[in-house]
Amino acid sequence: MRVRSSILTAVALALAIAQSASGQTERITGRTTDADSKDGVPAVQVIITGTTIGGVTNDSGRFSLRNVPADAKTITVRRIGYRGIVIPIVAGQTEYAIVLTRDVLQLEQQVVTGVATTVSSRNASTYDPVVTSEQLNGAPTPTIENALQGKVPGVLVEQNSGAPGGGLQVNVRGVTTINANSQPLYVVDGVIMSNETSPSGLNTLTNAGSQNGAMTPGNQDQSVNRIADLNPNDIESMQVLESGAAASIYGSRAAAGVVVFTTQKGQPGKAQIDVSQKFGTFNLENELNTRHFTLPEAQALVKSNPAYSSQLTPAQVTQNFNECHGYCDFEKQLYGGGELSDETDLEVRGGLNQTTYFLSGLTKYDNGAQINTGYNKQSARANVHQTIFNTIDLSANIAYTGSLTRRGVNGNDNLGIAGYDVISYTPSFFNMSAKNPDGSYVKNPFGPANAFQDANLIQTPEEVNRTTLGGTATWKLFTNQQQSLQLAAQGGADFANIRDQFAEPADLQVQQSALVTTPGVSSVTQGYDRLSNYSVSLIHTLTPSSLLSATTSIGLTRGKEATYLAADAGAGLVPGVPAFTGASTLTPFYLQTEANETGYYAQEQLLLFNERLSLTGGINAERSTSDGNINKFFYYPKAAGSFRVFTGDNELKVRFAYGQAGNLPNYGVRYTASLTTNYSGISGLRPDEVVGDPTIRPETNTSFEGGLDLTMFKGRAELDATVFQKRVTNMLLEEAILPSSGAQNQWANGGELTNQGLELALNATPVQAGKFTWTTTETFSRIYNIVNNIPVPTFVAGASFGFFPFGGYQIAQGASPNAVWGNNAAGNLVQLGNAAPAITVGFGQNLEYGPLHLHAFFDWRDGMTTSDLTQEYFDGAFGFSGNLQDTAAANKRIKELNSGITAYAQHSSFLKLRELTLKYDLPASLVNTVGRNYLRNVSLSLTGRNLVTWTKYPGLDPEVSNFGTQQIGRGQDVTPYPPTRSYFISIDVGF
Repeated sequence: MRVRSSILTAVALALAIAQSASGQTERITGRTTDADSKDGVPAVQVIITGTTIGGVTNDSGRFSLRNVPADAKTITVRRIGYRGIVIPIVAGQTEYAIVLTRDVLQLEQQVVTGVATTVSSRNASTYDPVVTSEQLNGAPTPTIENALQGKVPGVLVEQNSGAPGGGLQVNVRGVTTINANSQPLYVVDGVIMSNETSPSGLNTLTNAGSQNGAMTPGNQDQSVNRIADLNPNDIESMQVLESGAAASIYGSRAAAGVVVFTTQKGQPGKAQIDVSQKFGTFNLENELNTRHFTLPEAQALVKSNPAYSSQLTPAQVTQNFNECHGYCDFEKQLYGGGELSDETDLEVRGGLNQTTYFLSGLTKYDNGAQINTGYNKQSARANVHQTIFNTIDLSANIAYTGSLTRRGVNGNDNLGIAGYDVISYTPSFFNMSAKNPDGSYVKNPFGPANAFQDANLIQTPEEVNRTTLGGTATWKLFTNQQQSLQLAAQGGADFANIRDQFAEPADLQVQQSALVTTPGVSSVTQGYDRLSNYSVSLIHTLTPSSLLSATTSIGLTRGKEATYLAADAGAGLVPGVPAFTGASTLTPFYLQTEANETGYYAQEQLLLFNERLSLTGGINAERSTSDGNINKFFYYPKAAGSFRVFTGDNELKVRFAYGQAGNLPNYGVRYTASLTTNYSGISGLRPDEVVGDPTIRPETNTSFEGGLDLTMFKGRAELDATVFQKRVTNMLLEEAILPSSGAQNQWANGGELTNQGLELALNATPVQAGKFTWTTTETFSRIYNIVNNIPVPTFVAGASFGFFPFGGYQIAQGASPNAVWGNNAAGNLVQLGNAAPAITVGFGQNLEYGPLHLHAFFDWRDGMTTSDLTQEYFDGAFGFSGNLQDTAAANKRIKELNSGITAYAQHSSFLKLRELTLKYDLPASLVNTVGRNYLRNVSLSLTGRNLVTWTKYPGLDPEVSNFGTQQIGRGQDVTPYPPTRSYFISIDVGF
C-alpha cells in the first residue's frame, strides 16, 4: 500500500508540474525608481494583476516574479506615498523599468477594513481619512491630539486648558452618549491602547468639589487623558474610523469612533539616522483687559474699605503704587512664560536580508507659561520585522514613556487660590510679588491668597511611567496563482502607572483663611491601568481573474482591562513635613475595576470588474463582563459598497455604508453599589441611591453614510463629500423609582439621539511649475444633534454651574444635547446657544520653491457658546472687587444679572493660526562637502503654533473646559490655565 501510494503521489506531482510548466512563462524582473530623484524605491508591492503572484522590491528597488502565467496581461505596482500604476506585460519581455510618481495628495493610502485586513483608499467604501506624519507634525506640539486639531472633517479636538502636558477632548461626529464613555477607541499597530483619565486629586488643594466627598478625586482635577503619552514623531499615519461600518470591527467599544495609529517601520538597506534638535518657548497668548488705577483711585479704594485700610496705610499704598509704576501686570508676571524649551528626536531605520528595524528616542521639556510649571518627557520605541522562509512574517514593538508634569493650581476652586481667581480680586497697584525682609511673601490684604506665594511653594508633580508591548505574526499557510490562505495573530499589552502628589504648606496665606479648618494639606494619588488584548484571524484570498478578488476573514478577539486607583489625602500637616502621613486627619479613597471582553467576527470583501466595484459585509459578536448578562453576545453588523463610475487620471467613486457599533455600560452599573458610612461613631455600609440594572446592555450606534470621491485635473485635485446619520439607542440613563425602594434612581437603557452631518475634504495642487509647488488642503464639517426621545423627564446633564447666571445643560426631547440653556429677559428658561461649533473648517497651505518650504494651517470654528465664569469674577458681580478695565460692559452684565438674565453665556466663535513653519533645505553640495559624504540632508526650520486668535469672545480663550473630558457640559471657562503660543527653531540632520 505504501508503494502504491508513493507511485500515485509521484504521478500526480509530475502531472501538476507539467500542467504548471505549460501555463507559465519565464520569470519577470525589474526595478522601480523615483521619478524625481531617479533612486530605487524599496518596499514596492509588485503583483501580477488578477493573481496572488507578487513580491516586494528590495533596498535598491529591484524585484523578481516567478511562475508568471502565460496569459498574464498586466502588472500592478503600488507603494504608500506613490501613485499606483498598471504596467502592460509585453510578450517576450522579461525586464521592466518602472518609474513611480509621488502621491502628493495621498490618494492611495491603505485604510483599515477589518481586524487584520486593509484596502487601498481608492477602493474603500467608507470615508475614513488618513493623516500622514508630515501633516501631523507641521509644528511641534505638546501632545498628539494637538497635532490633529482641525485636520479631519467630523473630528472635533478641544483643549481643556493651556496647561503643559496636554488634556484634550476628541469628539468624532457629534455626541455619542450622555452617561457612558465619550472618548474614541485608540489602536496602535493593531493593539488597543488605554486612554483612561486618572483623576489627580487636585481637589485636595482647591475644595472644588468631587463626586465622592471632600478631599477625594473628582471631575475638576484638571486630569490628562493618557493618549498624550504617544510620541507624535513615531507615527507614520493616523486613520480615523468615523462611520459605524468601519468602527464596527471593534464592536462594543467603538460607538465614539476609532483612531488607528500606524507607527513608523524599518526599510531594507543600510541604516539611516535622522536627528532633530528643537529649541523654543511657550508664552502667554492672551491677557484679560484688567483695570489700571491712578494713585488717588488706589488711595480711595483702600480708604473706603475697612478691611483694606486696616492693613494698608496711605504710605504703603503709595509705596506699592510706585513699585508697580502704577500697574503690576500680574498676568505677565505669573503667566509670562519665556523659559527655554527643548526637544531632541532620534530615529534609526534600516534592514538586512529579511530583517528590518526602526528605533526612536525622544527627550523634551516644554516650559509652562505659569511659574513652577512644565512638562518633561522621555520616550523610546523599537519596531522589528522579520520574514522567515518567505511564508512567515513576524513583527514586534516595545515603547516606553516617562514624564514629569507640573500643572499648578488653576480652574474652579472654593478657596480663592487659582491664579486668575486671585488676580480678579487683587487691584493692580498692589505689588503681590514683593517679599518681606525674612524672604516670605507679603500678605495680600485684598483676598485670601497670594498668587505668587502659591505658584512658587505649592508642589503639583505628576509622574507617569508607561510601557506598551505589541506583536503580529502572519503565516502564509497556502498560496498559488489564484488563492492564498494565511493565519494572522496580533496582540499586546499596555501598562500605565500614574502618581500625583500635591502639597500645600500650612503657613501659606490661603491656609490661614476662614474657609480652612485644618491648615496644611497633602495628597498622593496612585493610578495603575493595565490593558491587554489579542486577535487571531484566518484570511483567505481568491483571485480567479482580474474580474474578481474575494477576501474572506474570520477570527476571534479577546480583551481585558483593569484599573486601580488609590488616593490618600491629609489635612493639618505638621509644619515642615509635606507628607500626608503627618496630617491630623486622613481621608483614604480606593477604586478598582476589571472588565473582560470576548468577540468573534466574520467578514467578506469583494473587488469586482478590475476593482471598479467594491463590496464589504461582516458581523462582529461580542460579550463583556460589564453587561448585565455577561454570557450574552451582542451583534454588530456592517455592509458597504463603492463603485468607480469612471477611472483613470480623473475618477469618480460613489459609496454607501451601513454599520453598528456599541458603547459598553460604565463599570459596575449592573450592581447596586455599597457605600461606606458612619453612624454614631460606628462604621458601616449603606446601599447607593442609584440602583443597578442586572439587565443593562451596551448602547448602540447605528450609522448610515453616503458620499462621493472625485479625482480631477489628472490627479491634481481630489474632493471627498460625505453625508451621514448616526443614531444612538439604548442609552445609559437614570430613571426615577419609588421612594419606598430606599433609592432615588435606577440605571436603565432607553432613549434615542441622532447626529446628522456633512463633511467635505479638498486636496489639491493648484500650481506645479518648475521648482514651485502649491498644495492646499481644506476640510469642512457641519453636524446637527437632536434628542429624539427619552423615557424620563427632562434632566440636567453634565457637570456645570447652573442655568443662571452662566448657562447650563439639560437633556430635553427635541433639543440638542449640547444646547446651552439660561434665563431670558422674561425669566423663561430658553436655549441660548450650543457648546459645540455649528461648523468647523480647516485651511492648510503648503508652498515649496526649491529648498524653501512654507506651511500654514488655520482652524475656524463658528457658532459656539461658552459659559464665562472668569468674566464674572472680574466683573465683581457678587460683591468682590472686580478688576475688569471695561466697567461699562461689566455694569451692563451686572444689570442683566440683577434682572435674572443669564448674562455670562458668551458667543465664542474663533479663527486660529494653528501652525506656521518656514523650512530651508541646505544645498546638497554644501551638505556633502561639510559632512564629508556622511550627511544625507540638513534642514533649518522656524515654527510657531497658536500664533494668532481672531475672536470676539471676551475671555482668555474660547477653547476651554473646566470639567475635563465630558461630552455634555463642555465650554465652561473658570479661571483656567491660560492659552499659550509657542515658537521653535529646529535643525534636522540625516546621516
